[in-house]
Amino acid sequence: MTFNWITDKRKLYSNILKMLKPNGGFLATYVVAGKLGDIIKELRQIEKYAPYFTTNYQKKPNLTSQQEELRSLLKDIGFESVVCQVKTGRFDDYTKEDLEGFLISINPFKLPNHLQKEFISDHIDRADSVIDANGIRKYYLDHDLFVIHGRKRNST
Repeated sequence: MTFNWITDKRKLYSNILKMLKPNGGFLATYVVAGKLGDIIKELRQIEKYAPYFTTNYQKKPNLTSQQEELRSLLKDIGFESVVCQVKTGRFDDYTKEDLEGFLISINPFKLPNHLQKEFISDHIDRADSVIDANGIRKYYLDHDLFVIHGRKRNST
């Protein structure tokens, strides 16, 4: 669930291939698009947060195109039996405190201490939510995941 933060995909997957034994495989998942990305795009436009964003978030990616590029890259590096699928998912059933903890744990942005709590609070204010049967607000974040599998060729 961290591959989305790594920009040099060729190096990433080349290193994975080097670590595998012949005929060994890997399975990885990572978020490629979703509500959290939409929230970040919105927050980066707010003047007090803008200086702390180093990644240029673009429009929602063309997932079909990205799948093909990744599949081609993995084959080019030397993987066989390559599978790259997009699966829709949801991080859900979060209380406000749960979502706050989740967002703190994955936040890659280096904001000054005086802005961090407000930044997380602004995320929560933009997250989707429902009221459950017990009257408790539960938050969720829809997303698209890449599910990737590849196998190292047998050296014989």
